[in-house]
Amino acid sequence: MIKVPSTRKEWSALGQKAAWGFVRFQVLGIIVGAAVTIIVQLLTGFWEFRSSHEEMLHKQWSAVVAAQEQFEVKLQQIDMVFDGQPLPTAGREYATAAQTYIRSMEALSRSLPDTSTAIADYIDTIATLRKYYDVTSPPVPNTEEWMIFYGKYRQDYNRYMAAREQYLNVLAADLGDYVRYTINS
Repeated sequence: MIKVPSTRKEWSALGQKAAWGFVRFQVLGIIVGAAVTIIVQLLTGFWEFRSSHEEMLHKQWSAVVAAQEQFEVKLQQIDMVFDGQPLPTAGREYATAAQTYIRSMEALSRSLPDTSTAIADYIDTIATLRKYYDVTSPPVPNTEEWMIFYGKYRQDYNRYMAAREQYLNVLAADLGDYVRYTINS
């Protein structure tokens, strides 16, 4: 038969016993939960998925960096246009480098969807700059037409730099969030 406590000391001993039993039950639940979580992750291949996903993001980021370097080289060819000596293939070369760069950025952005608006703005500014490379007969340097041409280019280039900075900031934040998430999981 169950004895009902009658004194304060008995009630307090019963409370301590119940609290200690509850704490032991919680600790046991945490241990069992952690063990089940680890076993499920091992059985479902979570660790392989995580490492392969990290490797994929690293490769995509490396591709973006390499394509950006090639794109920046083509972007520097504008100096020839400003000198009044454009290359006949500058527009085509710019477009090819830009396409490679855009494809690599889009591949990375598919894995990080929060970058979609920033990449759209960035791609628009890249496309806007192409018209300066497609010029077959640029204005003669140091003339009024040349100053207008150069001024429009600088405005579009400044928009390009702002969009680039915004995209890279969003991308870095997203990659940082992903790295923190994988480290903490």
